[in-house]
Amino acid sequence: MPIEACSKKDSKYDEWEIKDALRTITRADEIKADPKMMKLIAAELTRQQEALAAAQKGIDGLVNMPDKEYKEHLKKIKAI
Repeated sequence: MPIEACSKKDSKYDEWEIKDALRTITRADEIKADPKMMKLIAAELTRQQEALAAAQKGIDGLVNMPDKEYKEHLKKIKAI
């Protein structure tokens, strides 16, 4: 069944994008209603945030490293 309100000249979204968005919103509501799933998601979010923080710390260390020390670091990496 075509989506009448979304003609090509009236919207930048096609029928597939609208139906896919609807499925996404519906699935999000199902996930939010599942306490066990939300607990698992929260744990995964924490792991990802910690990994990002560690990566940022490493990047900050490289950015703030003196040139000589940075060149030595690059030599070590190439040797691996």
